[in-house]
Amino acid sequence: MDMFTVDDEVASWEKELLSQRGSDRIALLVPLAWHLRQRNHRRALDLASQALALLSVSTLPGPQAERALRR
Repeated sequence: MDMFTVDDEVASWEKELLSQRGSDRIALLVPLAWHLRQRNHRRALDLASQALALLSVSTLPGPQAERALRR
């Protein structure tokens, strides 16, 4: 995951997130929350909460789930 990204990419992730369901959302929620942490901290916290909830019931492989949880 890149340390910084442009607003257009963040907007693209937000749009793509609308079509994702279940644990597929985790792959977008984590980087989106990370990049929104200073742009919109309330939205970032909401997305992080969603990711945590999905991680608790996901079937992601251990290392992949662990990386998402750490982020």
